[in-house]
Amino acid sequence: MVGNVTPVTVTKSEATKGAYPLPAGEPGQQRVIVKAYDRAGNTATESKLLTIAAINSPVITAYDKYLKAGDPFSVSGTTFPEARVRVTIQDASNIGETESTAADASGNFSLVWTKSFDAGAYSFTAVAENDDGAISQPTEPLTFKVTSTPLSGWGSIALRRRLKHIAVRSGRGVQYDFEHIMDDLHSLAVLLHKTKQKRELTREEDVILEKLKQHLKKMEDDILSRLEQIDDEAGT
Repeated sequence: MVGNVTPVTVTKSEATKGAYPLPAGEPGQQRVIVKAYDRAGNTATESKLLTIAAINSPVITAYDKYLKAGDPFSVSGTTFPEARVRVTIQDASNIGETESTAADASGNFSLVWTKSFDAGAYSFTAVAENDDGAISQPTEPLTFKVTSTPLSGWGSIALRRRLKHIAVRSGRGVQYDFEHIMDDLHSLAVLLHKTKQKRELTREEDVILEKLKQHLKKMEDDILSRLEQIDDEAGT
C-alpha cells in the first residue's frame, strides 16, 4: 500500500518476476507498507518512507477574470497529452467544488463550468493526472470576480423619485402607468434570471430574457428623456 491509495494484492508468481510496479500516489512523502502472508496465516510487515515526485503542473493560458452573475466560467491551458485535469474553485469561505476535463492529443484542454456563480470573489487551482496515475502539484491559485447583474436600472430609488417628483410638478398622470408597466417587466426579468442561476434556460426562455432586458433599457431611456422634457416645460 502506498499512502492512502487502495492496497493491491501481489501473487507469488508476480512477486517472483522481479520488481513490481506500484500504483502512483499523491506527490510528496508517502509510506509504502508491504505485508507478506504464508499458507499458515503468518505475516511479516515492512515499510519504507518514499518521496514521490510530482509531474509538471498544468499551465493556465486563459480564463475569465471578470464575470456577471449567471455567466459560465471558462478556463483553458496546456498539460500532458490526454491527461486528466481537475479544476477546483473556492469561494471566500474556502468552500470548494471540483470539475474535470481531459486534454487532447496535443495537451490542450478547456473547461466550461457547469454551474453559475453568485456575486463575489473566487480562486481556482488545477491539477493534472497522467495515464499512469501520477499527479501534479496544484497550480498557483488564480482569482476571478463575479459581479451582480442589474437587469435594469428600474430598481433605482433615484429614478423612481425623479419620476414621482416630475409627475407631481407637471400634473400629468404618467407615474402610475410607467411604474406598473416597468414593475411587471422587471419582475418577469428577475424571475427568469433567478431561474437561469438554478438551471439552464431553454432557447425560448433565453430569447425572452434578452428581449425583456432590451425593452427595460429602452423604456428607462425613454422615460428619462420624456421626464426631462416635462421638467423643461414646467420650468418655462
